Amino acid sequence: MSTTKVPLLNDYKRDFVLRRIPQTLLGGINLKLSFKAPFYVYVFQLLLWLMPFVVGGIFTIAIEVGGLNSVVGSAIAGSLVGLFVLGLQIAHIILSRRNTPILANGDKSSNQQLKQLLAEEDEIFFDSCCSYTTFQFVVPPKKYWINSILHAILTALLCGIAVHYNLPSVYNNLYGFNTGATVILFIFSWITISIAEFPLLAGGVPPEVATFHFVDNWEITSISRMFHVILFYVFHIVQIYIPSFGVANQVLHILFLFLPFLWLSGVLPPIDSLIIWLMEQLLIFAFGASPVATDARLFISFFISGLLYIGAGFLGSVQSLILYCAAFGFLLSTDLNSLLIEGIVKVLDKCKVIRLPTKPLDKKPVISLLAFAWHCAMFAINMAVAALTVFYQSQFNPSLRLALQIFIIVLMVLCQTLGDLQKVYFFFRLIRNCIYPQSFSSVRGFKKRQKLLHILGFIYLGLITTLVPLLLVAYLSPYLVPSTSTLPSFVLALGTFHAFRMTWQRTRGALLNIVVICVINLITTYSPTTFPWYDLLGLGLQLILVDFLVDRTFRFLDNLWFALTLLVTSWTDKKQRRKSSMLLICVNIVFFPFVIGIAALSAVLAAPMLPIFTLPLFYIAFPRPSRFWPLSPGKASANVCSDTAYYQQMSDDLTRKLAKGAYMGTLHTFGSIGTDFPTYLVRSQDRTFWVQVVESGYGYISFYVKGLELQETSCHALEATRLDDACQFAFEKSDGRASVKRFNPYPFFSGVTPLDTVFVNGYSDAKNSLAGIIDQPVALQQIHKDFAKCLVWLLVHYECSNRKTKPIPSVGDDHISSSQSHAEDPTNTKPASTLNKTNPQKTKPVSPTYSLDSLDEILASRPQSRKSRQSAKANNSQKHRPKEGTTGSLGSLSSILGSEDGRGGNRGSAFPKIPGYVSDEEDWEAESTFSDSGFGLPAVDVSERKKTGNGKGAGISNGKQSNGGISAYPMSWMQFDISDQDLRRHNQLFDSSWYFHVTSVAERDTGEMMSSGVEDDSLLNDSRRLVAACYRIVNVLGVPGKDSSLLGASHMCKVFSGDIPWSPDLDWLRQQTDLYNIVIKAHRYAVKLMYDRAAMGSMDEAENEDFDETVTSLREYDAEWHVGMETNAEWADEASRGKLSLFTVTYDPDKVEYAARVLIRRQVEAHVTLLSSAVVRGLWANQSIELLYATNDDEERYSIQAHPALLRNLTVQAADPPLGYPVFSSPPIFERTLPVPIVKADHLLWR
Repeated sequence: MSTTKVPLLNDYKRDFVLRRIPQTLLGGINLKLSFKAPFYVYVFQLLLWLMPFVVGGIFTIAIEVGGLNSVVGSAIAGSLVGLFVLGLQIAHIILSRRNTPILANGDKSSNQQLKQLLAEEDEIFFDSCCSYTTFQFVVPPKKYWINSILHAILTALLCGIAVHYNLPSVYNNLYGFNTGATVILFIFSWITISIAEFPLLAGGVPPEVATFHFVDNWEITSISRMFHVILFYVFHIVQIYIPSFGVANQVLHILFLFLPFLWLSGVLPPIDSLIIWLMEQLLIFAFGASPVATDARLFISFFISGLLYIGAGFLGSVQSLILYCAAFGFLLSTDLNSLLIEGIVKVLDKCKVIRLPTKPLDKKPVISLLAFAWHCAMFAINMAVAALTVFYQSQFNPSLRLALQIFIIVLMVLCQTLGDLQKVYFFFRLIRNCIYPQSFSSVRGFKKRQKLLHILGFIYLGLITTLVPLLLVAYLSPYLVPSTSTLPSFVLALGTFHAFRMTWQRTRGALLNIVVICVINLITTYSPTTFPWYDLLGLGLQLILVDFLVDRTFRFLDNLWFALTLLVTSWTDKKQRRKSSMLLICVNIVFFPFVIGIAALSAVLAAPMLPIFTLPLFYIAFPRPSRFWPLSPGKASANVCSDTAYYQQMSDDLTRKLAKGAYMGTLHTFGSIGTDFPTYLVRSQDRTFWVQVVESGYGYISFYVKGLELQETSCHALEATRLDDACQFAFEKSDGRASVKRFNPYPFFSGVTPLDTVFVNGYSDAKNSLAGIIDQPVALQQIHKDFAKCLVWLLVHYECSNRKTKPIPSVGDDHISSSQSHAEDPTNTKPASTLNKTNPQKTKPVSPTYSLDSLDEILASRPQSRKSRQSAKANNSQKHRPKEGTTGSLGSLSSILGSEDGRGGNRGSAFPKIPGYVSDEEDWEAESTFSDSGFGLPAVDVSERKKTGNGKGAGISNGKQSNGGISAYPMSWMQFDISDQDLRRHNQLFDSSWYFHVTSVAERDTGEMMSSGVEDDSLLNDSRRLVAACYRIVNVLGVPGKDSSLLGASHMCKVFSGDIPWSPDLDWLRQQTDLYNIVIKAHRYAVKLMYDRAAMGSMDEAENEDFDETVTSLREYDAEWHVGMETNAEWADEASRGKLSLFTVTYDPDKVEYAARVLIRRQVEAHVTLLSSAVVRGLWANQSIELLYATNDDEERYSIQAHPALLRNLTVQAADPPLGYPVFSSPPIFERTLPVPIVKADHLLWR
C-alpha cells in the first residue's frame, strides 16, 4: 500500500495559522506575536478590547438599578464610545505630524525607526509604553479620514444597540426569571459585542476566514461583524411588535453567543459578498431572472425589476396584471442593451449623427434587423396569446387544463430526448450515442454525419424558442390569478411577475418546474392525498417554491456526488492515499448523516461544499454569487505570455460554436437546467479552455473564457492526459478498434463528461528540429544569397509603397535643386535629418536640374536604353537565370565573398557546427586587428573625412551618390561609406537579373513605372550599394575575423531574433528604423525560404530555382505569413488578429537544438466536456481559504497535486488571479442564440 507524504501545511505555515486562529476568534487582538514584545503591549490591547464591555456594564447597572431610561442610557453609552474612537484617530493625525519619518538625525526616535525598518519580518521595536510606535501598533490608523468618522458612528450605534439588547430585563422576559441563564447570557453576549466592535475600535482588520475580496482597500471587512450583530438586533425589534416570533428570538439570543465561532469557521459571509448574494437570489427566485455577468448588470437589473414589480402590485384588474407581467417579462428576459442601445447607435451612424470607429470586418459590431424583427414578432405573439387566454379565462374547463398539462409533460420528454440524442453519451452518461459520429479524424466526414444531428438540433431549437414558451404563456395566463384568490395583491403580482419572466429567460427551467407542478396536480387530483396549504398558495407562489426546490435539489445531488467521489478516490487512487485516508473514510461512514446534512445545507444556501485541504472532510463555505469571484469577468489580469494570443484568437469563434450548441440543446444536461450555470473544459490540441456560462436569456448567452498554460507541469500533464483519454474514448477510434467503445470508461467517479466536438478557427502548431538543415554548408551558403534576394524584394516594394503615398516633385523644381545643393555643400555640417526638417516636402533626394546637353550626355553614357532594358526583362522572365560568368551567376560563397584581408577564402569553406563560430583564440586575433580608419572599417582618406564628415560616428559619412547625386531612397539611408574594393567584393551578391525581374513584377502589380530616365540607373546603383552595405553590417563587420564564410547556425538564429553582431555601422543602421526592419525581415525571409526548400526536399536545386517560384514564395510571405519572434508584441498582435500562418525559430538550451515552429490557421477540433459545478466551487473555496487565510502558497502542497478524477490542478490554475494563474482571461462575451444571421456585438452598456 503506497501513501503520499505530501504535507498539508509545512511547519512554518502551521505555526503561522496557530497564531492567527486566536486573533480571528477574538476580533483582531493579537495576544501571540511572532517576536518578543513588552507586556504593556498586551495590556493595552486587552484594555481596549474590554472597553465596550466596561462601558456597557456601567450603563446597564445605571438602567437596571439607577432607573435611567434604557433609550437614554443606550444613547449616552454609544456616544461615549464613538467619541473615544474618533479621539483615537485624531490623536493619530497629531502624533504622525510630530513624528518625522525615517531620517538619521541622530535622535533616538529616528534611529529606532531605522532599526525597525531593517528588522526581520513582522518584528517591531518598542521604545516605551508611551511611544508613538506602541500607540500605532495598538491602534492602527485608518486608511481614509472618512472611514475614521464612519467607523466612529458605527461603533456608537453598535454599543448603544448592545446596551439595549443585553439588558437583564430582556433576558428575564425571554427565559423567565432565571438568574444563572441571565448572567451567562449577559457575559458572553458582551464578549461577542467586544469581538465585533474591536475592528472598528482599534482600526485594524482581523484576519477573516471568510474573505471575498483579495484586497480590502475600503476596509469593508471591519464592518462585516457589526453588520451580523445588527441583523440579530433587527429581529429582536421585530419580535417586540410581532410577539409570535418569541421562540425564534429566544433561539437567536442563544445563537448570538456562538457568533465568534461562526466567524472563525468562515460560514458567515462578509458584507460585500452577502449583499451581492442576496440580490442575486432575489433576482432569480423572486423576479424569475437568471444570474448576471457583472455587478453593474446585477444592480441595474435588480433595480428595474423591483420598480416594475412595485408597479404590478398596484394594478387592480386581473387582465391588466397578466398583460403587464407578460409584456415586461418578455422584455426583461432579452438583452435590451444590444437590441435597443446598439440599434439606436447604428441608426445614428446611418444618419451620420455619430460615427462608429473603424474596425476589421470580423470585429465590427453589426446589428441584425432580423434579430430585432424576430423579437418584435415574438413579443406580439406573446401578447396575443396572453390576451386571448386571459380574456377567455372562464371557458377553460378542467379537461382542457388536463390536456395542456399532458401536452407540457410530453414536450418536456421530447425536448430532453432531442438534446440527449445530440450528445456523445446519454442515459446518465453511461452509453455512447450510436448515431453520433465515430471519429473526428476526417473533418468532412464528421461534419457530414453531424448534419444529421443538427436536424434534431433545429427541431429542439424551434420547440424551445417558440412552441414551449408560448404554450407555457397559454397555460399560465388563465390560472395564475384565479378569481377566488384571497392572497394580497403584491403577493399575486410577485408570483405572476416571476412566472412570465422565468418562462422567457429560463425556458428550460420553467418547463421543468411546470412539469413538476403538473405531476403534483395529477397526483393530488386522482388520489385521496391532498395538501391544503399547497393549494392555497396559488400557481404563482407554487412556481416560486418549486423553482427554489428543484434548483436546490440539483445542487444537493451534485454535492453528494462530489463528496462520494472524493471519498472513494482518496483510497482507490494510490497517489491520493494518505495515512489518514482509512480513518477519514470511517469517520464519513459513521457520521454519514452529518455529511448529508452539510451537503443539504450548502445546497440550500447555494454555498460551496468545502473539502478541507481537499480531503474527504467536509464543511460549509460562506455563500457567494454564482460567478464565485469578487471581480467581474475579465477584470483580474491574467499572466500574459506568448500563448495568450492563441487563446484570444480562438475565443470568439469558440464561444460562437458553444452558443450554437447551447441553443440547439447539445451542451445542456438535465442537471444544468437550474440556476447553477455549467462550466465547460474545452480541449483543443495542447490548449485547454476554461469556459463558464455567466448569464443567459431569451436570444443571448454570455461566456467567460480563460486559457490555461501550454507549458504543462507534471501535475498539469497528468490531468491533461486523463482529459485527453476521456475525449479519445468518446470521440475517436484507436488501438486498432473497428469502432469506439459503446460504454463510457469513466461513468461514475469522474469530474468531466464529454459532450460534443466542435471545429473552431485556430492554429495547428508544429515544431520541427532544424538539425541536419542549418548545419549543412550548402544551406548556409544559400541563406546569404537569399538574404540579398529578399532584401532587393523588400527595398523595391518599399520604394513602390513610398511612390503611392508620397508624390515625387518635378526634376526642374528650383527649391528642391537649391536644397540639394545646400545638402552637398562641403561647408554645410548639418546632418541629413536637420536638412529634411527644414524642407518637409522633400522626403527623399531627387535629381537636380539638368540642361539638355548634360542630360543627353548622361543618356549616351548609359549601357542600355529603356527599351533595351525592357527587352532584357522580358528575356529574363523566360530564362530566369544568366549564363555562367555573367553578373547574375553566383559561385561558392568563399569565392564570392572572400575574407576581409582580400585573400579570398583561403580559410576554406567548411562550416562549423552549432553554434558555428571560430575558436576563442581566432576571435581574439581577428578582433584585435583593426584598420587605421578605426574599428575594422575600410580605410578612408582623413582629409576627405574632414570635408564630408558630419559627426555621426566612426565610418559614417555623407556617402557618395551615383549619377550626379540622384538617390531613389531616403538620403539618410545613403549615409554610409563603402569602398570600391568592398563593393566589388560583395557585388556578385546583387543579381541584376533578379533585380530587373522584381522591378518588372512590381510594375505589373502596381501598374506604374518604377523609374524613368536617370532615376532608373540611380535606383539600380543605390540598391546595389545598399544591399552590399547592409550585408557587410549583418554578416561581415561585427563577425570575428570579418570572414562571413565562417558563419554558422548560431549567427543565423541570432540575426533572426534581431541580434546582429555589433559594429559602429550597426548603430547607424538602428537609427534608420525602416531600413533596419527591412534588413531583419529580409534575413527572416531567407531563413523561411531555406526551411521551405528543406521541407520540399529541393535544397540541392536552390541554385537553379526559377525566379517565378521565388517571387511566389515571397508574395505568399507578405500576404499570408508573419515571420518573426514569438516573444515580440507584433507576433501576439498578428496571432490575435488571426494571421493565416506564423513562422519562427526557437532554441532549446537544454537540448542545444534549434527548431522551426510553424502555426497554420485552420479548422481545429475542440472537445467540449462538462465539469461538475460542485467540484469547481468546492476546490476554489478551499483554495481561497488556503491562500488568503493560511497563506499556504507552497507549490508542493497536497491541495494542488494532480487528481485525475476531479482535475484538481487544472481547477486551481483556472481560479482568478492572484490565486490562480490563467494565461488568458476574457471579459463577458455575449453571443446570440437565435436562428438568424447575426454578427456578435462587442459594445455592451452594462459591462
